[in-house]
Amino acid sequence: MMQQTFPAVGNRRPGELIADSVLKEISEVYALSACDVGEYQTIRIFGIMKFHVSQYRAEKLGNISVMKTNTGPMKMVSVMLTPLLRDIPMMSLDYIYVQGKRKVYIEFLNLDQAGTAAPSVRIREFASTAADYKDLKNLEYESSWQDRILTAAFLKAGTASDDGRLFDIQKAAAGIFLNMCGSAPGLDPEQTAGRTDRIRKYYRDLISKGGIATDVFRKSKGEEWTEKFFTEVFFGTIGKRNDADAGTAGHAVPFFSDGFC
Repeated sequence: MMQQTFPAVGNRRPGELIADSVLKEISEVYALSACDVGEYQTIRIFGIMKFHVSQYRAEKLGNISVMKTNTGPMKMVSVMLTPLLRDIPMMSLDYIYVQGKRKVYIEFLNLDQAGTAAPSVRIREFASTAADYKDLKNLEYESSWQDRILTAAFLKAGTASDDGRLFDIQKAAAGIFLNMCGSAPGLDPEQTAGRTDRIRKYYRDLISKGGIATDVFRKSKGEEWTEKFFTEVFFGTIGKRNDADAGTAGHAVPFFSDGFC
């Protein structure tokens, strides 16, 4: 693995800027290493949509995956932050651009078994951030089976003139995420194994119970392929050793073992 560095954000397309900004902010606290995603580097859905996928390991934190697609009038970037080595909520970001319209979905999903991963001080941070961006239009939240694990969500809509504000709310959310990381102790191997099991159960529930993006992959690629992709890349609960690390390419190892990716 090679440690990853990221250029300063500048005059770039909004989706690229969002993804690079999140990675840059994480890399300033946790060392990031890019993974070889192999066959998942480009994923075609229904022969129409083409996703470009990248994956990173954050030292002492967990897995980060990035997906981008550009179909012409619609552009989308998704970032999934999966803490495997700390018991804090996962964070997902989805930015969708359709010509001059924008939609932003930022969600914190709490899988902490004891229900203590988002203490009241963090809830106040969520409320403060929501108040700071109350000028942006709220998107309607659709209730689902995930309600019980949803700690907080920023669901916003805007136009091209709101790009700056929509970019800033991502930075605010990433700041909350990093604050939670800083206040949560690292997990030992046994604790990590338990957390990994909970994350694995979560994405298996996504496949069986449904999720907007998950349903697209499941219908196009099948359940087996979708679970394999979630396991190896999107949530990264199982890594792949490279030839130098394992001697055999593609040998799956638990995330908390040395030499993953």
